[in-house]
Amino acid sequence: MSSPSQKALLSRDIVYLVLQYLEEENFKETMHQLEQESGLYFNMKYSEEEVMNGNWNEVEKYLYGFTKVDDNGHSMKIFFEIRKQKFLEALDKLDRAKAVEILRKELMVFASSDADLIKDITLLLTLDNFRENVQFSKYGDTESVRASLLVELRKLLEGNPQFHGKLQFPCPGSSRLRTLINQSLNWQHQCCKNPQTHPEVKTLFVNHSCEQPNGANLLLQANSSLLNSIPEINLLGNMLPVPNLPQSCPEAKYNPKDITKTVAMTLDQGFAINSMDFHPIQQTLLLVGTNIADIGLWEVATNDRLVLRNFKVWDLKKCGKTFQKSWAKNSKIWINRVIWSLDGPMFGVAYSSHIVQIYTYHGGNDIREHLEIDAHVGHVHDIVFANLEKRLCLITCGDDETIKVWDATTGTRLFILRGHVGPVYSICPHYKEDIQFLYSIGCDGKVKTWLYDDQGSRKDYDAPGRWNTNMAYSADGTRFFFCGTSKNEKFLMEWNESEGSVKRTYRGLKKCPLGIVKFDTSRNRFLAAGDDYLIKFWDMNNVNLLDISDAGGGLPASPMIRFNKEGSLLAVSTHGNGIKILANGDGLVLLHTVKACFDGLRNPFEAVAKNGDNRSIVDARQRIADDLMDKSKMREISEPAQCRSLRIMDYLQSTKICRLMYLNSGAALLALGSNGIHLLWKWPCNEHNPHGKATASVSPQLWVPPTCQDMVQQNISQGKFGDLSHKTSIAAPD
Repeated sequence: MSSPSQKALLSRDIVYLVLQYLEEENFKETMHQLEQESGLYFNMKYSEEEVMNGNWNEVEKYLYGFTKVDDNGHSMKIFFEIRKQKFLEALDKLDRAKAVEILRKELMVFASSDADLIKDITLLLTLDNFRENVQFSKYGDTESVRASLLVELRKLLEGNPQFHGKLQFPCPGSSRLRTLINQSLNWQHQCCKNPQTHPEVKTLFVNHSCEQPNGANLLLQANSSLLNSIPEINLLGNMLPVPNLPQSCPEAKYNPKDITKTVAMTLDQGFAINSMDFHPIQQTLLLVGTNIADIGLWEVATNDRLVLRNFKVWDLKKCGKTFQKSWAKNSKIWINRVIWSLDGPMFGVAYSSHIVQIYTYHGGNDIREHLEIDAHVGHVHDIVFANLEKRLCLITCGDDETIKVWDATTGTRLFILRGHVGPVYSICPHYKEDIQFLYSIGCDGKVKTWLYDDQGSRKDYDAPGRWNTNMAYSADGTRFFFCGTSKNEKFLMEWNESEGSVKRTYRGLKKCPLGIVKFDTSRNRFLAAGDDYLIKFWDMNNVNLLDISDAGGGLPASPMIRFNKEGSLLAVSTHGNGIKILANGDGLVLLHTVKACFDGLRNPFEAVAKNGDNRSIVDARQRIADDLMDKSKMREISEPAQCRSLRIMDYLQSTKICRLMYLNSGAALLALGSNGIHLLWKWPCNEHNPHGKATASVSPQLWVPPTCQDMVQQNISQGKFGDLSHKTSIAAPD
């Protein structure tokens, strides 16, 4: 027999199932009324929608099902913030009579707990514009202020004991109530004395029972052996139709530690930041482009600027005559975009006049000039790397209304995509089911989809606002987002690729633009945008603001932002030509770990300096490496600072690695994939790695014999190897 506590839990479950049924049947008002009357589940999404719509009476009525004003400090603060916003909106509409009524009937109840605060609010009635008060000088438009209020209310609700266990709906599976009823009907049918093959259920008010067939055979009823021979009927399917609905699981619970809000450090670049990009593998390496065309490369874990490179034309004679004439008249230039290649051995720089430059990166502070391309007439607005048919390519767009595809190794132009009327502002390559394609958006807001050929665009759309729009995919490539800025508004939205339409529009951006909004995505879950001197965060599955941060102040109206690949760090440009590095919990651990590694490397160099050795640090590093090579003792690694990590890329995209070992020479790493393919990475021998040995300081290169490349690729594509992990092994060669 069930205990009273178990019965109470089952009663809760019944309410949850009824709520789910009401939502699936679209009985929204009844659903919210039951939520309020039962007080078991607080629907955060509904509450936030009512706040954004300014339905303050409904918001309070709904809240009263869960808490009262005087329950605790959190509850009092919730009701106060709602009523204060209601009061300020009345003042903003110059409806002083309504503001006075709200003050007298709704805000005065808080006078006993904070009389001075109520006096300050009362004084706002004496001002022609309440923004004259210093506290409210930054009060924005109604929608953005409501969005900020939501962030505060969410925190108060999560910290309020009255709402513990009520903010998340259980996930029982779609149409759970119907499923239980069908299970009951199946059981009732199995208990029928004369079960029919196709039973008919006319009501749920009484137990189901199949009717006696006409002219039943009395002998059949008397003969138990024949009765036992009747097979048990198992219903094929459900007696009640179950709609094909997605499971009504709520969004994952928001953990404040997931948001990159903690200011870890500030970098001083010296000039205004125009573009930033984190290295795709070395998560703390930040590439920066400025408004005077400087390139900066930072190791953010140690606050060290590894590279500062001023702009110069590498070979003016090889550039087109149009650029030569333009350069002779006006040599002012700035950077529009910097970006790393897919695995980080190269990076590209797009400038405000004609030029794109590609550098190769060899670790540390070693960047080398690779290609200089006179790409477009006028601005080069955007660049991006992509792998096309096993070839690393650079895609560019610019003022001359074209998109161009280049071989990133040789600089050969492969395609010109024409069709835009006006400058092309941004580009975004992608692939689905081995089909590679490209999105582009013009400064007029025209969205075009291209294949890599000369057949023109395949589909055309209009971006909302028809103005400057940026694009980004989620990390897993399944969700597509737009962020645009027009003369009168800003928008952030998820785009439905198959239909060419808006899937959802996120709330909280300030309406009046103060600059072009920059945004980024993180870990398939979060969106962030720089707006109104703040960093604003959204959960991808919720249109309302999740959180905001001013990063300690000092941000421009529309700061440049960029996540690292893991989403643990966020670089944000500042007013003072600097960069703030924001981190979440994982990011702080990452920064500490990397810094400890560098500190461990620096200690030997400091010892060299103290001993009066005037040789360079590079010489000291080399001497230490030589000394270590001469010692054959095995060493125990006991401190994390002695360890360094390095991610090695597999360009062949093999399946999982099942065997891994170093060559005896220590200069290469040999791996065996589960598909039978051997992979060999060799460490280069250069000034950063003079002995060519395995090291985490330099990335090894995947080596494939030239005569075997075609054969290996063909075998992989045809799937000839299968999974061989259980029957193969490798031995270290000499």
